[in-house]
Amino acid sequence: MKVIADVSVVPLGVGVSVSKYVAACERVFTEAGLTPHMHAYGTNIEGEWEKVFAAIKRCHQVVHEMGAPRISTNIRVGTRTDRDQTIADKIRSAQEKIRRTKLKETPQNPAKPTSQHDQHEEAALGYVEEGNVEAATSEAKLARTETLQVIEPCKNMVAQLHKATE
Repeated sequence: MKVIADVSVVPLGVGVSVSKYVAACERVFTEAGLTPHMHAYGTNIEGEWEKVFAAIKRCHQVVHEMGAPRISTNIRVGTRTDRDQTIADKIRSAQEKIRRTKLKETPQNPAKPTSQHDQHEEAALGYVEEGNVEAATSEAKLARTETLQVIEPCKNMVAQLHKATE
């Protein structure tokens, strides 16, 4: 089973600076064939359950060998059975939602109630992210229908304006 883990290893009784222990754990994760993604208060790692937890165990062993008498570790894990998902997928999905939000809401362009089209489009994108192609297709068709309902009257107005100016 694939897992994404957020790991924060805190050696106790070693003083204030723990960067050498963090570096040691990063090496352990890399040597285990994992790709660690360090952040301010821990490290994200992904891979097969057994491999990830074996690396965390090895990290504890190495930190103890370096002289830490105690270690406190916080671990958060996430698994999915409906599809494979990577750390990069999760970040990309969140960044896309942020980007779309920023495009819709700025100080010059404050948030407005979303149209039916926008609601269907958002739903379609959500279904795509979940891997639900059928529902995504259905929502995309509804969004297209909403768009056509707006475009057709506009086309008629433009045609009437052209006739009026001839």
